[in-house]
Amino acid sequence: MDKLHRVNMEEMKMVKASFEQSPMVQMSRQMIHNQLLNNGIKFCQGKCKDASVGEEDDVENRWVPFCADVIDSVMCFGFAVVYMGKCYPTIMHLDQYYLKFEIKKNELDFFVYEKGGVDKLIPNAIVFNNFGFSPTSNGNLTSPMVKVLPRLQFLKRIRETCIRMEMQRSDPRYFSEVKDGGNAQGAREGIDFDFYADANSAETTDDMKFQRNKSAIATLSQQKDLYESYLNAAHAASASATLDHITQLPMGHAVKPTLSNTGRNDLVNIHKLVQEEICATFGVPRSMMFSDSSARTSTDTVGTHQTFMHTLLWWKKRLSVILSETYNSLNAEKIMANIDFNKEGLCVDKLKEKYKVNVYFPVTPFVTNQELRQLYEQGVISWKSYGEYALRNISLPIDDLQPKAPPCDALLFEKPKDPAPAAQPAKSEPGANEKKRKAEKEEKESTPQKKKPKEEKTTSSKNKE
Repeated sequence: MDKLHRVNMEEMKMVKASFEQSPMVQMSRQMIHNQLLNNGIKFCQGKCKDASVGEEDDVENRWVPFCADVIDSVMCFGFAVVYMGKCYPTIMHLDQYYLKFEIKKNELDFFVYEKGGVDKLIPNAIVFNNFGFSPTSNGNLTSPMVKVLPRLQFLKRIRETCIRMEMQRSDPRYFSEVKDGGNAQGAREGIDFDFYADANSAETTDDMKFQRNKSAIATLSQQKDLYESYLNAAHAASASATLDHITQLPMGHAVKPTLSNTGRNDLVNIHKLVQEEICATFGVPRSMMFSDSSARTSTDTVGTHQTFMHTLLWWKKRLSVILSETYNSLNAEKIMANIDFNKEGLCVDKLKEKYKVNVYFPVTPFVTNQELRQLYEQGVISWKSYGEYALRNISLPIDDLQPKAPPCDALLFEKPKDPAPAAQPAKSEPGANEKKRKAEKEEKESTPQKKKPKEEKTTSSKNKE
């Protein structure tokens, strides 16, 4: 028990929350789900003999959602904790268990314990770790979501700083500055706030006297008249609202403008670069979700489809192993009931290959219908394969496929002929047939008459010789 390493469950909860909150990650997840599970799941026993799983509703309501949960678990944690029920498997919730593992012969052996219990193992709980994202010896995760998490946190901080800058721009701060008058301050007329009178001095100097000329007195009386006219009832009612927004500065102070935040000019480019890294981690090209012309991979359509095709093939192989093992373990008694051990023998490996149920995903091919037709013309694929792939390309049900290929001609396919309406016999005029007969007789009689003069000329020439 001392060799057991515990998986960090707090990190698993944090990664799960980030996985559900990130829009970019959810878009990549949805692309993989749609392409893998759009055509459902097929069960094949032995050499591609259809296995009876039950009703189609069980496949759509049980097995397809289970496969989607396995994809989400692998994206988040790098492995899947499956609970084998009586009829169907399910993915266990994080609040129901905690994990420990032991390293044996360079492989990880997982143990699923019940949460809240003292080292109580949960029966029928299996951990599938065949995706290449095994946890470290310290219990830290190495899943694709963990690789993406620093990029998401970087984007989150940039957005928070941008919001803070916009709030400062909407509510700016102002500062006041005191202007230094220099030597001319003593000769300036008026009173400053920092002026004081020396009451103890017995002598009166020029600095302690106020000087006011005739023009200054005239402007003062004019200001008094304006002030009295402004304080009447009509002006007071209209100016009361504007006066609330006026702040009076002390004498000698001036407003000092501050630097305003202009925001980041490269915010969009940073988002695009981070989005490309996130999409590349999950194996989904960014150009399949965004059609902006500035993306580097937007013009490389061939490379884009090949990248996504390899991603789907990788998921297809890994998920097929999990679904096949879970189905065979749940229905082992049902499969063994159909085996006659007296005839088949006791070779276990051969019996497994013959009666084992394999699960596969009928993925839509990444080729056009024209390319499929060329493969069919060259004899590479059969009519059934050509028809199924062509129907999946255009999102039509497989039930619409015709059982036989149409008859072939020089263009391989002959268009089906529509039943033409029955032609009505034309009304013949009286005596029309007799006129046709007479015209035919006249033509026959006229042809030999034209040939007779030629024969007479030939006979006369012979007689002369």
